[in-house]
Amino acid sequence: MKHYALLLLTLLLVSCNKQEQKFCKSASAKSMDPNFKIWCPTKSPSNFLPTAYGEGTSPPIMWKGLPIGTTHLKITLLDATCTYNCDSCCQYRHWVLEIPLHDLSETGPITPGRINAGASEQIDSLYAKPNSAGKKSYTSFAPPPSQVHAYIYQAVAMSKQGSKVKVLGYSQSDPMLFRIKK
Repeated sequence: MKHYALLLLTLLLVSCNKQEQKFCKSASAKSMDPNFKIWCPTKSPSNFLPTAYGEGTSPPIMWKGLPIGTTHLKITLLDATCTYNCDSCCQYRHWVLEIPLHDLSETGPITPGRINAGASEQIDSLYAKPNSAGKKSYTSFAPPPSQVHAYIYQAVAMSKQGSKVKVLGYSQSDPMLFRIKK
């Protein structure tokens, strides 16, 4: 019986550790409002992100088409790659921002419709919420070497008045791929 259990465990580990990547269902979710869009302007035509985003530089973010009445924008950058335990998804939040739109100006690290690459150092103390590591900051991408992970932006447009919060729209980027080469 012990040998059978050991064989079964070995087969399970081997099948879950294949290099075949699976992405969470949320990586292909559709936006609530077709006019509200969020995306990364620096991904390549093959959807790969530059390696700088694994070295501490936060990626840029662009958006357009906020629903009328939006006062706050919550943006989450997450890893939507399934983990080694087969079908469970990590949903690791690398960066969580909640931005009051009245703070935006035409210059600076955040302007209407854009957050510049590398802006995390300037904006985290003002707008970051705890990520999966419990930090109020951007956490670099760090997939295992040569493994491709899919990252997505999720945005929620909200109207906040005092303690009342109303969700006005939801948008999600197409998956952005990232790998650290050996």
